[in-house]
Amino acid sequence: MLRLNLNVAWCVMVLGCGTSPTADRDAATGSIPTVLYARPGVTAGAITTDGDFLYWREVTFTDSAIVQAPLDGQGPVVRLGPSRSAGISIIVTDATHIYWLVDDANISKLARSGGAIENIPLQMDYPPGVLAGDAGHLYVAYGNCQAIARVAKTGGAVTRIENPIAERNGGGTSVVVDDTRIYCGSGNDGRLFAGEKAGSTLETLFQVEPAQDKVLSTVVMVGDSIYVWQVRGGPQDRHVELLRIGAPPGAPEAIAAFNDGPGGGVLGADPSGLRLYWLTGVPGNGVALGSFDVATRQRTVTKVEWTQHGVAVTNDHAYWINANIDTSFIMRMPTH
Repeated sequence: MLRLNLNVAWCVMVLGCGTSPTADRDAATGSIPTVLYARPGVTAGAITTDGDFLYWREVTFTDSAIVQAPLDGQGPVVRLGPSRSAGISIIVTDATHIYWLVDDANISKLARSGGAIENIPLQMDYPPGVLAGDAGHLYVAYGNCQAIARVAKTGGAVTRIENPIAERNGGGTSVVVDDTRIYCGSGNDGRLFAGEKAGSTLETLFQVEPAQDKVLSTVVMVGDSIYVWQVRGGPQDRHVELLRIGAPPGAPEAIAAFNDGPGGGVLGADPSGLRLYWLTGVPGNGVALGSFDVATRQRTVTKVEWTQHGVAVTNDHAYWINANIDTSFIMRMPTH
């Protein structure tokens, strides 16, 4: 049986600029998104949360690092350690440690109580990837799902889960895990790959048709279902669908279609699994923050003025990053 796992990982970034961190009022909550942290001179990305803190990557002219900050916006932004990885989802946390991708060959591990950073080598020869985790292991899915590295959180030997189908040409990648299997969404050809976590190969679970359309696949687990966000078509003719795959995995069910913006999306879920969230848009034309009620299949949309670099969700708030050429803003909005 599939279980909720919020380590949603993907590595496509939509870049752009804007003029102010304002946003329209949310139709569902009546709330206006607010600036939680303003970070001048910083390009921020890869935002996530563990319910206690926010984490994101900050890039300046002299540094590229993972930082940590309180959810209420009142505490300091603390630098944890360096990271040169450009993925959207490169940070994983558990009850005792914080893990993040440093580059395509190394993971950093830091105890929540502080201390020295430990290094977990990956021993892979693929382009930089995105990170997910379960109780005992970390998983790095490389571009276009061409391979997955599995390594214990304590370090040690790396298992290579190879993909005999995917091309070695990068592309958007999203990965989630359940109790026994790993699922990887390919941004190049609309495939969702799956394989045993302790296995050695991936297989195609399904492929969107027509395969020649440019497709971005991001995936998230809610209860016993996998939700897949599919975007295909050209810049002026995009088609966006939300698909559901039940347990045991079978043919996908199209449950919603969206026309909120002709760009790529980030798909996330709140810890209760009651709502899905996404960000979608194109550079310079604004971004839509959308939510979808899993039970009623009703959705709401809030238009945001700037671009996006990921979405993080708690039971009470959604968080995302607005960024222009000289400042990044960490944004927050109540979810109910």
